[in-house]
Amino acid sequence: MGRINKIPDDDAWEDLLSRYEAMKASGNYSYLDAEEIADLANHYLNLMEMEEVSAVIEYGLKLHPDSPVIRIEQGFYYLDMDQPEKAREVIRDLSEDWNEEVVFLKVELSLIDKNVEEARRLFETLDYAEDKEQIIRIACVWLDTGFADEALAFLERFLDKYQGEEEFLSLYAESCQEVGKLEDAIKYFNILLDRHPYSATYWVALARCYYDLEEYGKCIEACDFALAAEEQFTMAHLFRGDALFMLGEDQKAIAEYQKSTTFQSLPSVLNNLFFALKYFSQEKYKEAIPYLMNVLEEIPDEQAHLRVSVYYYLPSALLITGEIAEARKYCHEWLKYCPRDVQAHLLWCRISAAAKNDISLDKPLKKPSQWLRRRKNCMNWDRSVCRPNSISMPYRLLRK
Repeated sequence: MGRINKIPDDDAWEDLLSRYEAMKASGNYSYLDAEEIADLANHYLNLMEMEEVSAVIEYGLKLHPDSPVIRIEQGFYYLDMDQPEKAREVIRDLSEDWNEEVVFLKVELSLIDKNVEEARRLFETLDYAEDKEQIIRIACVWLDTGFADEALAFLERFLDKYQGEEEFLSLYAESCQEVGKLEDAIKYFNILLDRHPYSATYWVALARCYYDLEEYGKCIEACDFALAAEEQFTMAHLFRGDALFMLGEDQKAIAEYQKSTTFQSLPSVLNNLFFALKYFSQEKYKEAIPYLMNVLEEIPDEQAHLRVSVYYYLPSALLITGEIAEARKYCHEWLKYCPRDVQAHLLWCRISAAAKNDISLDKPLKKPSQWLRRRKNCMNWDRSVCRPNSISMPYRLLRK
């Protein structure tokens, strides 16, 4: 997350990569020094080819079992694999003054624990005051780890000095957007568009601001400028579709979503989830149901977490449309998948009550009652579970 692509773009690097690929193909491995191993690991990490990362690190540690540079890359690998404890173990005896990469790795581990103070302390060990690239990297870590307020506060310290720099200003505008300072974000994205009027990226960022302000006409207009600059810009079609949906133009919205899948290979499961959640948000439950069912059928193992989103909506939609047996079936799957989910138990109760099955109603009430005291928000469940516009669209997943 905080890592940058440090691979040199030169003949020596191309030769190293070619030699390693040839070694893999033949099965005959020769000596590589620790820095070469680290560069290869970093290369595959940036490509998110995790099996390749694991293989090259394993090979490197056989040659250099105590190499700090390889262990740092191994730490980032464990972070990307959502194994922070292993990452901590790998770098436990590495001092942050040994290498700046240790600092960034320890910062990300601190932020996993929500330890903002420790992250700030670690960043202050870096000499970044006159280093624009380092400043941008630090802000990116704050932003990418979900601490946009910290990113904005950090960038504001350097705004006067670097507001003429495009990369800095775009990051500052995005930070304003993430913390809800939408008017400020619009101001700075417009400055960027004055300099780069044909940037589809900036037009879409502006469109998102207008969407969040519920100014859907301006959102569509900004998307039109983005598409005039780059017709196949997927996010412009997605935001345009969202705005049309909010204006009640369902068919036009669907046409925009379909264009997004034509121009870019958007996974079918995400495309179906978009349609489902949009229909649900407009209380068009019958239309949402087939899309939700398709998502369940198509979810790959690496996106299994999407099942929770589907189970949150599908049984509710079936219950609302009077399909009690089907609602019970999918709620039962939800309970098997998330046995401690309070809302799953409460929905089961509601389905049982709708079916006038008092025997089934009594049994599941025992479990949620144990947790209701600790989950005050569950008292509002009946008002929130099917509330229109209570959805969280998976834009961050798409951006990743």
